[in-house]
Amino acid sequence: MKLKITSLLVAALSFSPMISSAQETAPAAPSAEAEAWIPSTPLEKKAVGLSKTMKKIPGIVSSIKDQATMDVAKKSMTALNMEVDTHVAEIKKLPVPDAAIRKSLSSRMEKEMAALGPQMQQAMMGMVALPPELAPQVQAMMMEFAGNMEKHETDMNKYFESDEDRAKKNGK
Repeated sequence: MKLKITSLLVAALSFSPMISSAQETAPAAPSAEAEAWIPSTPLEKKAVGLSKTMKKIPGIVSSIKDQATMDVAKKSMTALNMEVDTHVAEIKKLPVPDAAIRKSLSSRMEKEMAALGPQMQQAMMGMVALPPELAPQVQAMMMEFAGNMEKHETDMNKYFESDEDRAKKNGK
């Protein structure tokens, strides 16, 4: 699986100055298949744990209202980065799955994370009401997270990227 979440976050950040409150939409509900995913292998359990960690991001961003809540959000995001690091370290202890399992996991993770894009957009919409001096802090916080995700991309791709996605990425 490509770490598409990093792209979603960066895209949400780039749209944030242009979003108006009139564009608000309800966050997408998780798909029935994502809700029904009951992990059975150690790798699936780690994947679900990682996706649950990622799903905390919109709540962290939405919690920002002023400098005090910005400071709390920064601490929460630092803790979230450490959680991601822990999940990846635990995943790396597991055997790399074969192509069929990677393809299945890639598909499941995409479905598991499907609601995150709209939820991030919703969270970023709330940024228009913030004092302008907070915008660079939010952007820096999110870019730090994106950098942390990029740091783990190669390892995560070994476990979650399908051969088809790998071929597309390599232009084959």
